[in-house]
Amino acid sequence: MRARRVFYEGLASMLGAGIPVRSALDQLAAKAGGSFGEAARHLRAAAVAGRPLADGMAERPAAFPRFHAELVRAGEASGTVDRAFRSLAAGEAEAERTAGRAFARVIYPLLVLHFAAVPVNIGLLVQGRIGGFAAAILAWWIPIWIVLGLGWWLWRRARASTAVGTVLLALPFLGGMLRDRALLRWARVLAALDDAGLDPAAAAERAAAAAGWAALEGPLALPAASLRAGSSRVEAFAPAPLPVPFRAALARGEQTGTVAESLGREADALEHSLESRGESLVAVLPVIATVIAGIVVLLVAMSVLGSA
Repeated sequence: MRARRVFYEGLASMLGAGIPVRSALDQLAAKAGGSFGEAARHLRAAAVAGRPLADGMAERPAAFPRFHAELVRAGEASGTVDRAFRSLAAGEAEAERTAGRAFARVIYPLLVLHFAAVPVNIGLLVQGRIGGFAAAILAWWIPIWIVLGLGWWLWRRARASTAVGTVLLALPFLGGMLRDRALLRWARVLAALDDAGLDPAAAAERAAAAAGWAALEGPLALPAASLRAGSSRVEAFAPAPLPVPFRAALARGEQTGTVAESLGREADALEHSLESRGESLVAVLPVIATVIAGIVVLLVAMSVLGSA
């Protein structure tokens, strides 16, 4: 969301320049419009009341993801809230660039799939059956819109539904990327909270909630009970769905007292890997979309020719 990125960038710059939080929020909330403007004003009200910014952000989840709120909470605890907002702004900018590249590469095949309905049904137009032509075009387009809408709905639903999310995360390639992205958020928040000196059990619970997927939140939150009972991080996180590098980072960090640093290094490595895989996925999307469009057009054309 562009409005959120601009808000984060402005807040990071102002706080880094020494401007008080309330003054910075006064200026930024006055400029923000729409639903995000309401969320920004709510954040300002929380600051005026002396409440943590993270609490105000958590109360507006539609505008501020839980991951963002927890990173800001860690920044507030360690006195580095300006760095937290700067990091979030950089992440938002990268997400915008990735979404833009994906859209630019997929839009052409989608347009081809839409406008393929014209030559297939051109005979109706030649015969002067304008109503029939329009109906045929809509009959072609509506299923495409339904599939796109259903895909979007499933995507939104999957994050809050354990059952749907489990299925989506199990998909080859895409599911692995989504899972690793969620675990990256988990690692970033856990490292930040540990660096801020938060109790390990509380940090585990907050990091689990910041993962962003209901299917992962439960398994990632379970270690909190073991940590409260006195278990080490290695023992507590043994049943959690973590990749080997994260387990090694927890073990190494616990031995040396550098959990945040060790986990942060592995998170950086995973982020670089995700960027490479994301570029590969963006590159192959138009090929997949074009092949699907070609198959659909060919099948319809063969059906029309067969009935002629």
